[in-house]
This record gives sequence, structure tokens and C-alpha cells, in this order.
Amino acid sequence: GDKLILTTTAADGEENYPGNMEIKVVYYIVENELFIEYFATSDADTLCNLTNHAYFNLDGNGAENVYEQLMQIDADSITPVDSGLIPHGEFMAVAGTPFDFKKAKPIGQDIFAKDEQLEICGGYDHNFCINTNGKFSQFATVYSAKTGIQMVCKTDQPGVQFYSGNFLDNVKGKNGATYNIRAGFCLETQVYPNAINCPEYPTYVLKKGEKYYLDLKAINAMALRRAGVRHIEISSDCTMCQPDRFWSHRVHGPARGSQGAIILCREGSL
Repeated sequence: GDKLILTTTAADGEENYPGNMEIKVVYYIVENELFIEYFATSDADTLCNLTNHAYFNLDGNGAENVYEQLMQIDADSITPVDSGLIPHGEFMAVAGTPFDFKKAKPIGQDIFAKDEQLEICGGYDHNFCINTNGKFSQFATVYSAKTGIQMVCKTDQPGVQFYSGNFLDNVKGKNGATYNIRAGFCLETQVYPNAINCPEYPTYVLKKGEKYYLDLKAINAMALRRAGVRHIEISSDCTMCQPDRFWSHRVHGPARGSQGAIILCREGSL
């Protein structure tokens, strides 16, 4: 069937990264299944983590914020950041802090707490060191009591960037909706930001000539699967799923991108 194929070239030296990187993203639909495939190669060893930066609001289109949505993240620590939002090899235990999502709690429960890390980022915008241990496994759930939508996230990556939409400002959405601060959240699976400069962190290097491939599939029951990166399920059945907001970016902090992929549910997203 028809396919949407997007390509770009990241030139050698762009943003100080080595290698000419050829990147291709392919979208196509088979019956009620949406597929997204990512491809990349480089002519020099470099960093490569491709993703999109999808926002979720499981309360549905036009919902004002995500404060009441219950989030659980299986992580014992985060990588704290400096004033430039960059981590430098440290780990911070989440126990007893606003970053403790080991048990599900409303996203807004502690977001206004007096905490240095929250104040630096204006909310949550941190890498959580999730307990996947290199295996494809569940690391987070999010639930909306308003709609009954539940999202279950799986990955084999060591980290996930939880961003609470701190800088959303007058973003125009579908059906005339406008989104402002905290109107959506992101969960971006990744290696830890700045890992290339921090031997304490795992890293992701694409070797010269190596082929990077990532595959994502969405079906009517909202089961999304990419072997070895992320799996997302939403319990509510949707008539169609589509990438309303897709952003494949090259830089996340000082590292190139953040590996993973995510897709939006039409009934519970921007």
C-alpha cells in the first residue's frame, strides 16, 4: 500500500557529531495497523538514538492538564541535572523525594514541592533509571480515571525521560483545542543523556557502516510493538491511531536523540 517516507541527512560535524548520517522514517498503514520504521547509517562511529517526542493526555482531547492521571515508573534513581538540564554522571535515589513513582500516584501530587531538581526544570524533565536490566520489560503505567484509558509501557532501554509539559504554551491541537503548561506528558525511552561524557552511564554508539533499524506497529487494541525498544498498550479500544505529533530529533541534551518510539492514541492525546 501507500507509504510516507521521510529522509534527512545529518552532515559530518553537525552539532559536533562525527559522521554523515543518513536517516529514513517510513509510515504505512495495513488495514487497522500503523507501522513506523526507522533506519540510519553513518560513515563514522557516532551516537544515534531516534525517537519522537509524543505528548499524552489520557483524559482526552482538550483536557486542561495531566495532574490527576496516575503514573507509575519502575525506577530507583534518576540522573540529576545542572542548571543547563544536563546530568554529569551522578545518580539520585528517588525514595522519599517527589521523584518516587515506584507506586502509582497522581502526576501533580508532588510537582509543586520545594525541591531543587523540580525548581531547575520547572517540573519533571528528568531521566529515570528504569529497572529493565537490558530486558524487554514493563517500566511504566499511566491511568486516567476520567476516561478509563490505561497505558502500559515496555522497553529494553536503561532510561526514560519523563517530561511533564512544563513549557507548553498556546499549542494548537485538533478540534480547536489549545494546550498550555502541563497539558501533556512524555515518556521517552533512551540511554542516559550525556552518557558519552559520563563513564558511569551506559551509552549508545552506532558504529561506522552499521545499520540502525527500529520498527513500531500500532494495532486497533492500541498494542504498539518494536522488538527490543518499547511496547505500549492502552486498554481502551480506539478506532484509529495516528502520529499527530511526530518529532525525530537529533539532540537530547548533549547526546544525539533518545532511542525509542512512541505513538499517539486519538482518544487520549494532543
